[in-house]
Formats: sequence, C-alpha cells, structure tokens
Amino acid sequence: TLNIGEGSRRGGKDPKRFYRMAQGSAGEIRAALDTADAWGWKVETAEARKLLDRELALLYGLCR
Repeated sequence: TLNIGEGSRRGGKDPKRFYRMAQGSAGEIRAALDTADAWGWKVETAEARKLLDRELALLYGLCR
C-alpha cells in the first residue's frame, strides 16, 4: 500500500518502479500465506488471497 501511494504521486516512469515494488510485496504476502497453510496454522487465508489476486491484477495493469 505504501509503494502504491508513493508511486501515485510520482511523475514520468518512476511510478512503475513503485508499483513493481508493490507487486513484490504482494508476492511476499502470498508466500507467507502459503507458509501458514503448509504449517497447518489455523488462519483463514481465502479472503486474503482474493484481495491479493485483485491487487496484483490492478498492479499488472498499472505496470503495462
């Protein structure tokens, strides 16, 4: 979220750099959810995964 906010206030090609960092952060969150599932933690990850998929789709569009 912080990288998206910062990127939205930049000009030129600079915003894409921050949007790509946000994509990386979302990937890290997905990996953390995968780890929680693999370790059998009692965490509801389905809703978080839906939100991540939506965020990644939006970021993909911004980076094109």
